[in-house]
Amino acid sequence: MKRGGLDHVVLDISHKPKAFITSHFPNIYERCLRFGFDMAREPIPVVPATHYTCGRIVTDLNARSDLDGLHAIGECAFTGLHGANRLASNSLLECMVVAHSAAQDLSNQLQRAVAAPATLPP
Repeated sequence: MKRGGLDHVVLDISHKPKAFITSHFPNIYERCLRFGFDMAREPIPVVPATHYTCGRIVTDLNARSDLDGLHAIGECAFTGLHGANRLASNSLLECMVVAHSAAQDLSNQLQRAVAAPATLPP
């Protein structure tokens, strides 16, 4: 949208039967009708919504941030896999994959860590 100077893009599901659309997306269908769009017959205009933006903590694929000891996974993390505008199954899958990598990385770090000898009071 930004590159093309567009106000919106369109989402077109009109190739599906109306019964499919109304049974799978009843609320969206009704809401679009209120705004004058019949998504069963025509494309609907869409724009990004702020609440979909996530991923402000930049991490590597082991969930490590640039702050020593801070790991981040899920909606707060930006791993580069799906960008900052990911939803539903993408974010859940990414969360599981990165969580697994983070757990392995943290386990390896703990195995290499040297425990300081405890000093007991006299």
